[in-house]
Amino acid sequence: MTNNINLLPNDLNKSSGVGFVSMLFKRVSIILVVILFISVAFGVVFVIIQTRNLDNINKKNNELTSQIQKLNQTEQRLFLVKDRISKIETVLGDKTSEESIGHLDQTVSSMSSDLAFKSVKISGPATTLTLGASNSKIIDQFLNFLANGSSAYTQVLLKNLGYNADLGYLVDLQLF
Repeated sequence: MTNNINLLPNDLNKSSGVGFVSMLFKRVSIILVVILFISVAFGVVFVIIQTRNLDNINKKNNELTSQIQKLNQTEQRLFLVKDRISKIETVLGDKTSEESIGHLDQTVSSMSSDLAFKSVKISGPATTLTLGASNSKIIDQFLNFLANGSSAYTQVLLKNLGYNADLGYLVDLQLF
């Protein structure tokens, strides 16, 4: 048998309503502290998981960036190779340049030594010549040779005929 002996004066004795409320607050505060600890634990786990996900995303981003750079370099190389191939095809496919050089060789072999080349440009079927001479008779003989004596060119176009006291006569011709 247990007897409850209360040595406190009766006016300091707690009432049953206040005791119930204090016990209720005590239980609620314990439950709230447990909920707080659980939510902090979940928050820490969430932060750890998100950090790992962010690290994985950064690794993938770095890998994709390096792959993009490699692909850009490869694309640039392919573009350069394609450009080179098209230029090679142009040169190989242009048989008229070989013919123009052959015709020009025939023309040069028949030229007078007083007639000098200033520039030659071969582009497609046309050959552009710039010649210099000290007198007009040399130019006349050369033009007569092109017009009558040479079968290398079907058309001779005189683009410019000029005289300079220092250089002599300058003739620009376009030969087809």
